[in-house]
Amino acid sequence: MLTLAQLRSTLTASAALEMILAWMQALGFETTAWQDGRIQKTIVKTLALFGADYTEKTKILAEFGFNDFATGVGLTEFSRARYKNERIPAVFTKGSMRLRSVATAPYIIEPGQLIAGNSQGVQFRNLDGGTLTAGGTLVLQFQARIAGASGNILTNDQSLRLLTPLAGVTVSNAEATPWYSLRGEDEESDEKLRLRNAYKWTLLSAELVGDAYRYIALTGDGSVSAAKVAIDDQNPRGPGTIDVYVSGASGPLGSSDIDALQDLFASKVFYTDDAAHLSASSRVKVISMLPFAVNITGLLYHDSGISGAEATTRVTEALGVFFAAVPIGGFSYGSLTNVITLGDLLKVIEEVEGIRTAVLSVPGAAGVAVPSNELPIAGTLDLTPVAVQD
Repeated sequence: MLTLAQLRSTLTASAALEMILAWMQALGFETTAWQDGRIQKTIVKTLALFGADYTEKTKILAEFGFNDFATGVGLTEFSRARYKNERIPAVFTKGSMRLRSVATAPYIIEPGQLIAGNSQGVQFRNLDGGTLTAGGTLVLQFQARIAGASGNILTNDQSLRLLTPLAGVTVSNAEATPWYSLRGEDEESDEKLRLRNAYKWTLLSAELVGDAYRYIALTGDGSVSAAKVAIDDQNPRGPGTIDVYVSGASGPLGSSDIDALQDLFASKVFYTDDAAHLSASSRVKVISMLPFAVNITGLLYHDSGISGAEATTRVTEALGVFFAAVPIGGFSYGSLTNVITLGDLLKVIEEVEGIRTAVLSVPGAAGVAVPSNELPIAGTLDLTPVAVQD
């Protein structure tokens, strides 16, 4: 009987070809005389391609029935069938932006008329309209054109511009910190969905345990959920109290999101206050996690075939993906806890296509110590590109 490990093992076409030729040699065929282009070799190569493809399908089918191994659509279907969990879709960033006019005539703004964008190519469209008076200002709701965390641009982004220009009109996103009222989130990752599946069993207990609180926060109420969660169930505010620290994948949740999660816990956990009546004695208190900026400074050695700007952009994107996956409080390696090591960062950087290596002065050799209930995010990235000639 084949083991699960064997079912999950795949073959390349070349490995499958070697196996088929070895079998045929054992049966007495003189395969060494079969040159490329001969009909015998062509038939065997076709069988090898089919066999390699078959092992990929076998692997997918074998992994489909396991929470730890299923991926993508397979994990979505498995979660729905086994746990009645649906993958949480991506969320559009939404928030207020202010139009300022120095024009001598008013503008009538219609919903959907304006597109604003920044230097990174992130674009937003206005959801509502109004009259922008001559020399006046008008605050409108804008929503990212593409769902996901990419819409969570910096508050007061100095590169923000109207891409559907109005003469004498500028736009800014500095109405609040953060500027958005609804934080954009990427579609739920396989890792988070697996966690929710595993944590859901804890809801069967009459007395909720730590993983049950994690499940509630990660699942949310259908309109908002946390991407990362940390639980302090050591009576932080007195006997029987529990603090639930939450965040998005790469930054804090907005105040309205925190209130929504507080209301959710109030509906599910005894002696828990809703957001409007939150007191110090509330059993559960939802707390927005403080961001912890990790600054990176150094030299970036890259192939001469790409520009320094391109090398920096690639590394910035890779680090963004990395920090989205970093857990609350950083990593733990045995006795070394709550850290992001220099090796963690160098591994991410050096795996980027076109990057040879990096020599970092910040952080130092000891890496970065991360407070246990804070969210590591990408801070100031100051990498000097250096082209390496072959």
